[in-house]
Amino acid sequence: MALRIKVFLLTLYIQILVIRAETNPQEFAALNSLKNQWQNQPTNWVGDDPCDSSWEGISCINSSVISIVLSGIDLRGNLPEDIQNLPELRKL
Repeated sequence: MALRIKVFLLTLYIQILVIRAETNPQEFAALNSLKNQWQNQPTNWVGDDPCDSSWEGISCINSSVISIVLSGIDLRGNLPEDIQNLPELRKL
């Protein structure tokens, strides 16, 4: 009986790992570029996975960034060329 529980838990754990979305590395690099060039970006823009860690204003589907909405935070800076590395971005 204990073996069946262990197998079940292992299977469940593997499925969770497969389902967990990680931000596309190219898109993560683009977001980091934005972060480094903007002033007053949200303080919770930390960690290595914006889609998993719920960076404020960043919305994702699967592992792709689909929107960046940052209103009312006095955001300052330029929009770098790296924004083109967010191919699924629909709202800015």
